[in-house]
Amino acid sequence: MPIKARRQARRRTGTDKAPKSPYEAQQVRRIQVRKASNAVHIKTSTKLGTLNVNGLTKNKCVVILEAFSRNGLDVLSLVDTRHSEATASFWRRTLTEPLGPATRVISNPASYTSEAMGKRELVGGTIIIVGKRWSGNIQDIWKDPSGCGVVTSATLIGPTRSLSIIATYWPSKPSITTQNG
Repeated sequence: MPIKARRQARRRTGTDKAPKSPYEAQQVRRIQVRKASNAVHIKTSTKLGTLNVNGLTKNKCVVILEAFSRNGLDVLSLVDTRHSEATASFWRRTLTEPLGPATRVISNPASYTSEAMGKRELVGGTIIIVGKRWSGNIQDIWKDPSGCGVVTSATLIGPTRSLSIIATYWPSKPSITTQNG
């Protein structure tokens, strides 16, 4: 095989061996296309998750962090966290430290309290955890103006498209039960 043809074959196949037959050359091309298409898929896929946590606690936080890491999530939205403005920085630190400093935690605390059955409880609250792969691509963050922490949005900018993540929780009016049912 001439030297020029051998160089071209090396460039196409990425190996020092030139294909021996047209069939072998076709097989090499198929493998290269498969590798290229898998690489593109891996680079562009994004894993999202959402959880209704029914009140964020330290024990639930451990499970949430494990789920985030084990499932390779890029973004996780937590709703009904029931965290207040006073505890927001604690939860941001608690969720960020194990995942690394590049992780971004967007917090929208609950401020509405329910007084169902004689108990005062916070209702609402949302958190969006953006992993290190996307944390530098957050373009816009929006929190509902009601101050109840029922809607939080983050817009992520990718190479060709943007993705809006919207975490929302709309609590229903609590039912009041009596002793007779």
